[in-house]
Amino acid sequence: MAPDLLTTANQSTVKVVSFAQDQVLRVYKTFASKVPAGPSWLAPARERSQKTIEQAFTFQTQLLESSKAFTIGLIDAGARTSGTTSTEK
Repeated sequence: MAPDLLTTANQSTVKVVSFAQDQVLRVYKTFASKVPAGPSWLAPARERSQKTIEQAFTFQTQLLESSKAFTIGLIDAGARTSGTTSTEK
């Protein structure tokens, strides 16, 4: 797949996913605003939940960056064995 086509496909996918998430969030907020409040012990602690989410996404970002570096390293190593470099097209 050509880089421009891949970039366009990725951007379109992100737009579709973001749109769907926005719609679900909008519907959920509307629904939640109409439900009477229950006992406080049923609701998650917002700060603790947010901190857990932030930590999970930080970990996933680090893992993704590590995987990216590993994959690029594999390509570079393979290119050396074939006599090409990663900057050649």
